[in-house]
Amino acid sequence: MAALSAEGRLLATAAGSDFHAGGKTRAPRGAAADAGSLRLWEVLSGQEVLRFPGDPPTALAFSPDGRHLLFGTRAGAVCLVGSAPPGAAGAERPDRKTLEALWNDLGSADAAVAYRALVALGAARDDAPAFLEQRLRPAAADDAGLRSLIADLDAERYVVRRAAFAELVRRGAEVAPGLRAALTKTESPRGKQRLEQLLAAPAAKVFPDPLRRLRAAQVLERIGTPEAKRVLGALPPVPEPIED
Repeated sequence: MAALSAEGRLLATAAGSDFHAGGKTRAPRGAAADAGSLRLWEVLSGQEVLRFPGDPPTALAFSPDGRHLLFGTRAGAVCLVGSAPPGAAGAERPDRKTLEALWNDLGSADAAVAYRALVALGAARDDAPAFLEQRLRPAAADDAGLRSLIADLDAERYVVRRAAFAELVRRGAEVAPGLRAALTKTESPRGKQRLEQLLAAPAAKVFPDPLRRLRAAQVLERIGTPEAKRVLGALPPVPEPIED
C-alpha cells in the first residue's frame, strides 16, 4: 500500500511495497524481515529517507500538511507519527555555521541526509528564508567573486582563462545576469568574445545543482510564512532533474 503527501513530495509505503522511479525499482533497505515496515521516500530522487519501527501498517494516510502519518495495524492500533526524522528540528536557533552545513547537506546524494537538512531548515522559520534567498538568487553584477572570474577571462595565462571559463560555465544561469552586465561594459575584444560564448551556451539557461534548489524550494513551502512565500515567488523556475 502507499500514500502520497498532498504536495506530492513524499511517498509512504508499507506491506512490502517498492518505489518505482525512472524505470528502476527501489527495493527496501535492510533485511527481508523489514519488508513490511512503514517507509518514507523522497519522490524527487526515488530514495528512502526514513523508516518507522513497529508493526506493519494495514492502512495509512498523510495529514494535509504532510507533517504526520496516520496508520492502523492488524492488531487494531491506530498511530499518528511525525514525518520528520527524530531530532532533526533542533530547539536552538541555528547560527550561520549551522545554516551553511545544512545547505551543504541539502545537496547530498543521500536523500536521507538531505531530508534531515530540509526538515531542520524548515524549522528555522525566522532565519532560513533570508539565508536561502542569498544562496538561490543569481549573483549580483558587482559580486567580487564574479568580477574576478570575468576579469580572468582576459588574463594573459591560458590556464587562468580556461579555469575562469570552466567555472562560469558550471555556474550557468546563476551568473548570467552578471555576464550580460559585463558585456555592456567590456572594451576587450577577447573578453567580449568569451562573454558572448558563455551567454550563448546552453548552460547559461540552467542553474547548477537543480536537486538542491528544488529541495530549498520545499523548505520555503514548508515554512509558509509571508517572507518565505516572497522568496519562493521570486525564484526562477528550476527544471525537475531527469534521471539517467
